[in-house]
Amino acid sequence: MTGAWPRAPDQRAAEHHASTAFNVDENGYLLVTQAASSQIVAQAKTVTDATASTPIPQNPSGVPTSLVARRRVHLRNFNNPDTEFAHVWVGGRDVTTSIGYPIPPYEELALDVTDAIQLYAIVETDKPVDLRSLELA
Repeated sequence: MTGAWPRAPDQRAAEHHASTAFNVDENGYLLVTQAASSQIVAQAKTVTDATASTPIPQNPSGVPTSLVARRRVHLRNFNNPDTEFAHVWVGGRDVTTSIGYPIPPYEELALDVTDAIQLYAIVETDKPVDLRSLELA
């Protein structure tokens, strides 16, 4: 293939060279399709600690774990916003309610993170949160 990007409009359709094929959008950017997930792990954890961060996800003994070759994590605050209004904050090991990323009741956060990144959560005093995690590899 020759020429500079972005391609002229008449060259933005699928292009082929030997055994390589790719599609380009109307702005000249490559369209990428991620491979289907080969493994999914779901977990529910009630986060109760307001003074120390809780690893998310973790095994039943409380040890931090991550799905091998993880590509994405979805976190959902599964509290009912009408009866259990409590935020959960996520971040690194040093997460606090001041610096963490808040997830309000029944809201979700999706992160494209590998298994090398360990996530942590913390809540306000006396406001436990049912936090659901879904890891995709």
